[in-house]
Amino acid sequence: MSGPRTATLAPICCATLLCALAIAGNDASAYAEEANASAFSVQRDLTYAEAPAHERHRLDLYMPKDRQPAGIVIWIHGGGWQRGDKSRMDTKPEAICGAGFALAAINYRFVPEVTFREQAADVAAATAWVIEQESLNAAKDHVFLMGHSAGAHLAALVAADGKYLAAQDMSPGDLAGIVLLDGAGYDLPARRDQSADGLGRFFENVFGKDEAAMREASPAIQALDASELPPFLIFHVAGRVDARKQSHWLAEAIHTSGNEARVVPASGKTHGTINREFGQPNDEVTRLTLDFLTSGKVPPVAAGG
Repeated sequence: MSGPRTATLAPICCATLLCALAIAGNDASAYAEEANASAFSVQRDLTYAEAPAHERHRLDLYMPKDRQPAGIVIWIHGGGWQRGDKSRMDTKPEAICGAGFALAAINYRFVPEVTFREQAADVAAATAWVIEQESLNAAKDHVFLMGHSAGAHLAALVAADGKYLAAQDMSPGDLAGIVLLDGAGYDLPARRDQSADGLGRFFENVFGKDEAAMREASPAIQALDASELPPFLIFHVAGRVDARKQSHWLAEAIHTSGNEARVVPASGKTHGTINREFGQPNDEVTRLTLDFLTSGKVPPVAAGG
C-alpha cells in the first residue's frame, strides 16, 4: 500500500433537514456512548482521503481501552446511498470494542453527487487508511467490513469486485470477513425487475438505467467471478421477503465461486431494529457477529436460513 497518511480533524456539515433529524435522533446513541465510555476511547472526524478531501471523507475511530485491538471493524452506515451519518452508532462501540476490536465508523459521498463507484472507492480508501495507522498495526490482518442496508451493499461490493481494493494496493483476500445487516440490493437487475410500489424507479434513480452499470454494481454478479473472497455472514430480517431472496442469491454466488457464506434470518427484527439493537444484551445478531469476529468462522446453517 502507499505510504502512511496524516490524520486531520475537520467538522462535518449537515446541509439537509434529513441530516439534522438524524443528529437530533442520535441522543440515545450519545447517552449509551457516554454511559459505556470506559470500554473505549474515540477520535472523531479523522480525514481518510488525500487532499483535497471531501467533507464526507471522515471517520470516527473507536479503540478498546487498556488493550491492543485484536482486529478492526469498518462500519458503513445505510441511508439509501443518499443520506446517513457515521454518528448514529447506538451500542455498537460498546459491543465491538468490548470484544477487543477497533471500530472505524466512516462517512462516504452520496448519490447523486457521485455514483456507486465513488462510494465503493471511499469505503476502500477508508479501509486502507485505517490499516496504515501505526496504532492498529498489530490488528491489520484481521479487518472486517460491516454495513447496514445501503452500507451492506457497499461492503459486499468492495469485497466482491476487487478493483476498489486494488486501487489501494489491497485485495479482498486481505479482509478477514464481511458482515451484512439486511441489505436487499445485491443483484440489482433482479431487484429492479421484481420491485413493486415504485421501488424499481428508486433503484434506477440511484444506479441508472444502464444494464451494464447495474450488473457492475451488483455484488451477487461480481462474486461469481471472484477467486478469493473473505467469508460472508449475511443477516436479513426474517419476514422481509426481498432481503431474504437477495441474501440467498448473494450467498449462492459466493458458493459458486468456491468461497464461504452463511445466511442468517433475524427473527423479531425490522429493517431498523436489526441496526439499532446491535450491541444490546441478549441480541442474537450481536452474539453471532462477535463470534464471527473472534473466530473468523461463519456459524452453522440455521434452521430456515
